[in-house]
Amino acid sequence: MSCAAQADLCICQGATLQQTFRWLSDDVAVDLTGYSAQFQMRATEDSATAALTLTSAGGGISLGGVSGTFTLSASAASTSAITAGRYVYAVELTSPASVIRRIVEGVAKVSREVVR
Repeated sequence: MSCAAQADLCICQGATLQQTFRWLSDDVAVDLTGYSAQFQMRATEDSATAALTLTSAGGGISLGGVSGTFTLSASAASTSAITAGRYVYAVELTSPASVIRRIVEGVAKVSREVVR
């Protein structure tokens, strides 16, 4: 049994990343009003340094309120700075009551940029 939904990401090095997820509970969208979110991607679960960090406070994650959606966004310049390869990632959402929940996790494959 997993703590979070499993979803693999494919990130194209040097291209804009835009990936939207939707959190449902019993087939009903969870209202994300007042929530915050954080995404981190690392070479392994034990890696000290994140290859990519996105947050709702600092930029890179947009929360959709009553629709239950959250969108990860990273610029082409940001993805260009990531070494091609296999990574692990997770997204955590924090409720207005400070309850933290890992919503989605998985493998992120960064494919090497060809057009430069």
